Amino acid sequence: MERDLPEVWEFKDSIPAASEVKPKTVKLIPRFDMCESEDRVQESNHATFTVATIVFFSGLTFSQSEVLFDPPNKLWVPGQGCPVRRCGARGINVVSDLRRHWREKHEEIVAKYQCTACSYVSKRKSNLSYHFRKRHGLLPTGSSVEYVEKVEYQHNQEYIDPYPLSLQIVLGREPVKTD
Repeated sequence: MERDLPEVWEFKDSIPAASEVKPKTVKLIPRFDMCESEDRVQESNHATFTVATIVFFSGLTFSQSEVLFDPPNKLWVPGQGCPVRRCGARGINVVSDLRRHWREKHEEIVAKYQCTACSYVSKRKSNLSYHFRKRHGLLPTGSSVEYVEKVEYQHNQEYIDPYPLSLQIVLGREPVKTD
């Protein structure tokens, strides 16, 4: 995220007079704050618009603000269960939980992570990393879980067909398909 910029920049060199330059507003830039990481990152359930306004008057001022809104057609709200009819999942409180649930239950092909030191298999990299540290000792310095994993893609034994929904529809980022 681009939060490391200062809220206001002021340049005192070559300052134009206020009558010489008109204020300008720069376009809205839509983006979504999403995280694909397995880490527990608190995510926004909202679309975010970044509004950049450049105003010239006794100097250059740059300000950046964010306006949050709920997509009007989203089918899931925090704390609600999965909106797929045949799925009984409950207690999905943040978008990252919903994404993980969707990956594990509503995708036909899933990744399985196998330990290279034994026969342990996990559906999550984080579980494999935890297993390796507990069962086989610490990971070698400077390495990541890729050092100890073998990835296989398999048919999801826990698959629940979400038709006609998709994750993007559930989050309100695509309209609901009507036949």
